[in-house]
Amino acid sequence: AAIYSCPGSGKTRTIVSKLLACIDEVAGTTRRVAAITYTNSAVNEIESRLREHCTHEERIYYEVSTIHSFCLNNVFRPFHNLLQEFPQGFTLLPPEDERWQTKTAELVKTYSIDRWAAENFEQIQRTLNGTPVAPEGIPIAAADELFQWCDGNAYITLPEIVYHSYRLTQEYPFIASGLSSRFSWMLVDEFQDSSAIQVEVLKRIAAFGRTRFFLVGDPHQSIYRFAGAEAALMGHFAAA
Repeated sequence: AAIYSCPGSGKTRTIVSKLLACIDEVAGTTRRVAAITYTNSAVNEIESRLREHCTHEERIYYEVSTIHSFCLNNVFRPFHNLLQEFPQGFTLLPPEDERWQTKTAELVKTYSIDRWAAENFEQIQRTLNGTPVAPEGIPIAAADELFQWCDGNAYITLPEIVYHSYRLTQEYPFIASGLSSRFSWMLVDEFQDSSAIQVEVLKRIAAFGRTRFFLVGDPHQSIYRFAGAEAALMGHFAAA
């Protein structure tokens, strides 16, 4: 099911109400409900509202997270060693990390990148086939070198969590099958801010037919186009 709704129309209230109904449905079983959104503040808001209605015992039946946290905890962290880049583990590398800052400063100098573009390194993405997509001001060659450096050192950035999770669900179908068995429902808030890779991860879970999806969003309010969000994907996923 998909609900298209404008700002201020009660999308969060709708997600919480649906989540409560789904929790009642799975209570007493081994299955769970996942609610996915796109910012930590939205996660905190949903969890705050749930605490008003759920008992401590009911909290084992749901998880609320960003798409990056969902992929990290349910796909990448438990199965990263299946990828050749991470046989011994991995290191999360946020933009404030000294190693990241040193490497990006080196790339700025090597590729004569304008200072105003330096902060855009954290927006670099990969497409479904692994080729880099760089924001304005950053050459593709610099993005490619950054990815090679990360892969060679088993570093992983925020966007790469979803990319490598996509790879894992593509190469190892049992991972998506397991998630489909675990989650009876997946509720996705602000679906218009989903990227193609994020949607592919959800599609692989949906393909096993054991998980139902509830989507909420407004295609006219996408704010993550710079990060690869495609508002049209909401309609395509709902119709599949």
